[in-house]
Amino acid sequence: MSRQQDSKTANPQDDKFAGLRGLRNRPTAQGGEQKVEQPASKTAEQETVKATFYLLPHQPDDIDEWQLAIKRATGKRVEKSELVRFALQQLAKQFASKTAEEIYAEMQS
Repeated sequence: MSRQQDSKTANPQDDKFAGLRGLRNRPTAQGGEQKVEQPASKTAEQETVKATFYLLPHQPDDIDEWQLAIKRATGKRVEKSELVRFALQQLAKQFASKTAEEIYAEMQS
C-alpha cells in the first residue's frame, strides 16, 4: 500500500504529525525526504472564523452595493467578509468612545 493510500484511510484523530502542519516533504539529493517549514499563509491576527448572523432583508443588498461601489471607485474587488469585518471595527471604535448605554440607545432609535 502506498504512502498516499495510507493517508486517505488513516484516522485523522490518530495523526501523530498534527503539530507539524505547515511542514512539507522535500526530496533530498540522497533520495530521501526532508521536512521543510512553509511560511504561514495568514498571521494569527489574519486568521478568520466562520460565524453565522441574521441580517435584515435589505442588509445583504447594502453589502453588495458597497462592494460594487468600491470596485467601481478603485478597480479592486473586496470580499463581503472584509466589509463586514470593517463595519465591526468601526463599531468597536464607537464602543471605545461611548458607553454601552449610548450604543444601545442608538440601536433602538
